[in-house]
Amino acid sequence: MNPFACLLLLLLQAVATVSASFPFGGWPNQPADEWTGWGGSIFNNRFSPSKDVSSSTFKDINIHCQIPHAGGVSATPTIFNNTAFYPTWNGTFVALDYDKCQITWEINVTAIILTFKRLTPLQTAMLKGPFISGILASRASPQIDRQTNVLYFATQLHALVVALDVRTGAQLCVTQINSHEAALVTLSPTLYEGILYAGVASAEELAAGSVPGYQCCSFVGNVVALKFDRFAWQFKTVWNLDMLPPRYENPKGRSDWSGAGVWGSHPAIDPGRRRVFFSTGNVYTAPEQYLNCTDEQFSPTTAQNTSCLPERVWLNAVLALDLLTGEVAWVKRFGPIDVWNLACGTDGIGAQPSCSWDSGPDYDFGMAPTFVPGKGKDAKDVLTVGQKSGYLYSLDANTGDIIWATATSPGGITGGLSWGIATDDQRPNYGGATVNNSVWGAASLADGRLLWETAAAENFASLTPPTVVGDIVIVGRVKPLGPITSGPGPLVGLAKDAGEVLLEHPLNGTFRGGIAVQDEYVLFGTGYKGKDGYMYVVKTAEGAGYSGYGRKG
Repeated sequence: MNPFACLLLLLLQAVATVSASFPFGGWPNQPADEWTGWGGSIFNNRFSPSKDVSSSTFKDINIHCQIPHAGGVSATPTIFNNTAFYPTWNGTFVALDYDKCQITWEINVTAIILTFKRLTPLQTAMLKGPFISGILASRASPQIDRQTNVLYFATQLHALVVALDVRTGAQLCVTQINSHEAALVTLSPTLYEGILYAGVASAEELAAGSVPGYQCCSFVGNVVALKFDRFAWQFKTVWNLDMLPPRYENPKGRSDWSGAGVWGSHPAIDPGRRRVFFSTGNVYTAPEQYLNCTDEQFSPTTAQNTSCLPERVWLNAVLALDLLTGEVAWVKRFGPIDVWNLACGTDGIGAQPSCSWDSGPDYDFGMAPTFVPGKGKDAKDVLTVGQKSGYLYSLDANTGDIIWATATSPGGITGGLSWGIATDDQRPNYGGATVNNSVWGAASLADGRLLWETAAAENFASLTPPTVVGDIVIVGRVKPLGPITSGPGPLVGLAKDAGEVLLEHPLNGTFRGGIAVQDEYVLFGTGYKGKDGYMYVVKTAEGAGYSGYGRKG
């Protein structure tokens, strides 16, 4: 974007800021253990080092405050200077002083999206579709540059990355990272050494079965590295990499390869090798000559790169890229061809099947890997990652080779493992996100053995990524109301070593959000895609005091 346009946006957006009580000077250096982004740290491990939350303190928790939000909240909040930063499904972005239970500032994300560019007919139709809702908003966790006081978040519609002044919410600049009209950012970005790493997915595979007459598909997933210059008021693209071969038009007027979106949790960083790790999803369409490209020798435990697929087709894959150049260090593709979009139909969702091919299983990687330094088999640096197939993997961080693969739960379009796992120095903890009868569990980091599994009570679903802190794992469960809808459910605390249920605390609103832990506080949202909810701030017993509803400051 033109730097003068960014400067103009800064002036306009500052007027729209609800309130701003932070000083204009920089804040003191913050502790390194503040929860950042979706995954909590650059390792994307959903692990908190807090000493204040444990089995002894979590059994007696209190609701410190409960902030109502129309549309609900599912993003994991980012923590900075006793403030939680998060988007809502109603199209706002909020800075909440969680100790005082007061909103410090709040901005209108929907206005940013609509100001950037007028909606196309397809985008307007998607907003009315039964399976695509809430996309005039952000759903990803933000990142904060503590040296420059710049906060970054991404939007769904238009696939924008937005820079704000973290102290006031004043808008600094906006850039688009994929111009396809169905592109969305649902992957939370990662900030490392001043560079923001992000990926793009889309709603196109859903539009294929929900927007009448739509001719699918042409979107191609990509990952980018961006650097924002606060003095020049502009973003610079460090590198940009597509997940599929260069596009070309077939005689029918559509790109043959489409899809391979990048969509869950946030990219992990390997500081030693100077690499960033992403994962990708299925393709929406493929050239006819590859539709039967199955590999009868394929096994999830060996995951060969299927020989009949072009090498440059990175579907259902894990990638390791150089931080500064985007050069590919290695790619590991899991499974043969997987072509799916909503027009293919599925278990009561979408239109009658209208694919001209046998649809694939839709085995995306719905999360980026977790980086675990020096704690894998033979003290290796490893990655852990879950797939919608239900398989949990450990990979050699240097080569991408599979160290172990463990089946944890049924796979499927609405099943398997998505949105993240929580990994400490001994075990990855997971939740199998089936429509109902979900299970939580843990595996040995060394060899993948299942250490325990605990079924969600009352045949409930678990759609909340786990968070590990001290000797407990914090998760949630919801009442299933259908293939894509869910009702209310409780916050759940599990013993990390054996999986026994320590606590279930009832909540208002459907619970599908990520859980952040900071000192004695546990923070998370309820509500989802238009279902109203709250930002909860829970305090453990040792520090519990004030209890009540928050107000805007």
